[in-house]
Amino acid sequence: MDLQKFDSTLKSALENLEVPFDPNTWAALENRLDALPAPDALDKALRPALERLGTAYDAGSWSSLSSRMDGIARVRRMRMIKLAEAAIFLLLLLNLKGFFGVVESVTKPVPVRKEVPGPMANTHSSKEKKTNPTSAISDSSTSAVNNQSVASQVFAFVKNLTASLIPALENSDTNTPANTPQPIAANPSVLDPAHFYSHSGLVKFPVGPVLPARPTQQVLFASNQISIPGIEIPKHVKTSPFYVASYGSFDKNYYQESSYSNQKSGHGGGLAIGYRKGKWGVETGIAYARKSYQPKRVNEEYQNDPFNGIAFFYTTDVNAEVFSVPVKATRQIAKVGKTTAHAVAGLTAHFAANKRYGYKTVHYPPPMPLGPDPGSSIAAFPDGKGVFENGGLTHNAYATADLGLRVEQPLGKRYIAFVEPIYRQSLGGGVGPKASRLSTFSFQAGVMASL
Repeated sequence: MDLQKFDSTLKSALENLEVPFDPNTWAALENRLDALPAPDALDKALRPALERLGTAYDAGSWSSLSSRMDGIARVRRMRMIKLAEAAIFLLLLLNLKGFFGVVESVTKPVPVRKEVPGPMANTHSSKEKKTNPTSAISDSSTSAVNNQSVASQVFAFVKNLTASLIPALENSDTNTPANTPQPIAANPSVLDPAHFYSHSGLVKFPVGPVLPARPTQQVLFASNQISIPGIEIPKHVKTSPFYVASYGSFDKNYYQESSYSNQKSGHGGGLAIGYRKGKWGVETGIAYARKSYQPKRVNEEYQNDPFNGIAFFYTTDVNAEVFSVPVKATRQIAKVGKTTAHAVAGLTAHFAANKRYGYKTVHYPPPMPLGPDPGSSIAAFPDGKGVFENGGLTHNAYATADLGLRVEQPLGKRYIAFVEPIYRQSLGGGVGPKASRLSTFSFQAGVMASL
């Protein structure tokens, strides 16, 4: 269909169409406008219906918004705290050896060696200066010549001594039996194995002058460590039974109240110090965790009148920053290579440092307002205050019984990496508006360092 043709046809048909003028119509319209009430009368008629018109105040919405803003601030603060903890722990690990070396030098000073009178053995320091290869060759050749000359002198001395001793032996040996075999040669050598022994025993040598006795003197040996090429001498590293540990954790919080249950995730971390002797050990420390859960809905009425209607509120969520003090014992139960498994059991006390509640309100307006408006009342919601906010220990503390398994893997001689899944069963108390049971399954991972 051609719209332009249709438009032109309709325009040509209505172009000269006119409605006749009727004065009575304008007169009737004017009479109707004059019959309308005055503006003041209209305002008075509408004011009663519109003066109490307004949006109902929802205090729970403001509480929820405040909780969300506080949660964002707590997350930022927690991240800064965790970064500071990690930096402090790394600095502690890097300076651990030097710090305890200083402590040991003060608590256990090395005794001063007394000087021993007398000659001392010549020792070679391990920091001898490197010699030139050409000088080393010349020194070796010179030493070889010197050794050869010394050997020739020793041989000549022994030969002269033997020649002078043989006549003395023949003259002094007057008790030799008649059947003693005579030497084959006229002047045999005493060093000849064939003539060294006789039937009467060893050949007697004259005893020369005795050297004067000298007192035994102590000799100081070199304190340098002996190093043998190709052989690594193991060094014994003395470790302390005390250790420190730092770890992070991922938590799953379980809330249980009669038939209602709820679970939410959380996170945290902590520092620990422990003592281990053999397969047994004890450990304590301090931990931080962010816990949140949604309690069971309980409506609490705070308004009921014919002018404002009925209103009630209920708690939607609980957010808390919890500090814990665990005390637990460990026992090694298995070992595969260097990896060890330890059973963990103990008790933990939990304290909510600060917390916030989220609320939601429900309002039912009256069907028709009666009489004057007395004004709306604002609900007095319970304050979510932790121990650090002067909230006391009521609804801010609870205890758990812990049971878990720790797997450790050494990283060198002083450091150990570990993972530890652990379950914490609530024994009583809570951090919510009511003393609710809050249990947690936590997966921890961190590093231990022996002191």
